[in-house]
Amino acid sequence: MKRKIISCFVALLMVVGLITASSYASAETWEQYLQNRWDECETKFSSLDKTTGLNKWGGGSVQPAEGDGTTDNPYKVYTADEFRYAMENKKSLILMKDIDLGRQPWAPITVSASENMTFDGKDHTIYNLYVTGAGSTSATGAGVGLFAYVDNPNFHMNNIKFRFAEVRTTIPNNTNYYNYAVAIAYLKRGHLDNVGIEDSLVYGNRFAAGLLTGWDSGYNAVDISGNRTNAEGTTINHCHTTRVYTYGSWCIGNFIAPLRGGVVTNSYAVDGVTVSTAGHSGGFVSCPGYNYVENCF
Repeated sequence: MKRKIISCFVALLMVVGLITASSYASAETWEQYLQNRWDECETKFSSLDKTTGLNKWGGGSVQPAEGDGTTDNPYKVYTADEFRYAMENKKSLILMKDIDLGRQPWAPITVSASENMTFDGKDHTIYNLYVTGAGSTSATGAGVGLFAYVDNPNFHMNNIKFRFAEVRTTIPNNTNYYNYAVAIAYLKRGHLDNVGIEDSLVYGNRFAAGLLTGWDSGYNAVDISGNRTNAEGTTINHCHTTRVYTYGSWCIGNFIAPLRGGVVTNSYAVDGVTVSTAGHSGGFVSCPGYNYVENCF
């Protein structure tokens, strides 16, 4: 009986050894696993039918006929050419129709503390935004997105959806560059309400997200004990990312990444994928600091 038990035990070890060796030989490394998952995201995004039936932007710029671009009398924007004019001149606008940016290369916009601007999408959609660039050599610098940089307490972006947006670094796998997002690559101060990013892709280095990044703004929405300070630099309300794919090294998020001193309410990220090759990343937010977050998932 003893001999039979030993024989069975040896046979079992041999089987386990074969299974382990076989599994190990065919297993992915962690780096391969991440790359394969990202390749799946690229395939899903590239296979989307991005046709809209709208006139595609050809890269032009035309001054809108209605309004004067002030916050009291925003431009009424009907076409992609008018949209580009309002944006590049940092004028307030109301979007009157859906527009298709046609995957024409977009030059990101910077809004400083002295340039008051409001952006009301009137529940319309901007399709096929395409932005490429190196990113910023500073974590608080202008990056790659519709807006490269916003630092204005009076800045408001409301009631707009982006679909089929694509944001890409031109120097991949370089962890010395920062800030990639669809709406605002780096937001220091400003306010977003009812902004959605859907069926979009962001391929960056450090600090990449669907909606925005906003690290080290210098503002704290809560104190060290978690109490509200009413000194926040950023508010984000009723915003979302849906079926958004984000990729990068450190501090990658699907919704925002990173964010400091923000108030984030009634917002969510669903049905997307976030791939981080380094760490400090999350499906909703990465590297948050002194934020107040409520009713989000």
